[in-house]
Amino acid sequence: MAKNRFTIADLASEAGVNKSAVSRALSGKPGVSTATRDRVLELARAHGWRPNSTARALSLAQAGAIGWVVRRTPKSSTIDPFFMDQLIGVQMELSATPYNLVLKLVDTLEDELRIYAEWESERRVDGILLTDLEVHDPRVELLRERGIPTSAVGSLGEDPTETMGPDACVSGHDLAGVHEIMRHLHATGHRRFGWVAGPMQFIATRRRVEALDEWRGKVEAITSTSTSLDPRAIAHEALTLQKGNRLTALVVDNELAAIETMTALRSSGVDVPRDVSVISWLGSELCLLSDPPLTSLEHDVTGLGRLWTRALLNATYVDEHGDLPAIEPPVLHVRSSTS
Repeated sequence: MAKNRFTIADLASEAGVNKSAVSRALSGKPGVSTATRDRVLELARAHGWRPNSTARALSLAQAGAIGWVVRRTPKSSTIDPFFMDQLIGVQMELSATPYNLVLKLVDTLEDELRIYAEWESERRVDGILLTDLEVHDPRVELLRERGIPTSAVGSLGEDPTETMGPDACVSGHDLAGVHEIMRHLHATGHRRFGWVAGPMQFIATRRRVEALDEWRGKVEAITSTSTSLDPRAIAHEALTLQKGNRLTALVVDNELAAIETMTALRSSGVDVPRDVSVISWLGSELCLLSDPPLTSLEHDVTGLGRLWTRALLNATYVDEHGDLPAIEPPVLHVRSSTS
């Protein structure tokens, strides 16, 4: 019986590294040490191939698809504009390549980890797109152990190492967005702010909250809190924060939560924007339909989806996909919910 094709997994196993490290070593890309690169190339030569032909042969054994597992939340992915714009960006980036997207919806972290294990055992995907990167994220650890490359969206200032973080980590300009909001509120006379962020286990949430520290010496009060992704829970936290701290401005995690917050404030006798201004961290056409129209930070979410995907393709496949595309920094669209 003929011997099975020597795959990238076999080479990674012999070299004692993951598959993405083998791909980077074979293609001459950065992200691996000189010692690792030399070891991979030596093993490739030992199996009778030159580095370039080895890479092409090994790539034939791959699935030709990347995976994205979306965990359902109260901010449902079926009506979430951020999710839809991000998905469009992913598909736009893949449209010029031979690679496909495998998308799966799950309910829990345990379900997500199970899907990764199934995909790996069935060789369904070659790399994974990760959303909502967490501190000490168990998904990153599992996928590294299994040698599956990953790409995550992170904030500026993160520097994942080859052994601890995702294989690629791209920025959505979150810190610039925080300062854009704070500069506007400060310029319009606000000195008592509240910021209702997402869950604190998310690295992006922590980075945004940390960015607020730069403003504490310039204002009377900045009060922040974190909650779940449930728009109603966020609105409840925002109302509690405003009443307890005499705040004149509130920033909330997303447009659905911001609309719920304005409804809760109005029901409790607080006028928007006369008594308190409200800003959404995320923007979409929903902001134009709210009453009053909602001031929001508009992100290049489609561009971020393309950047996120390109970074994974570069980390996963040995063929060249080009430099990472630039994305536009977020822009604050001022509407009637602030004064």
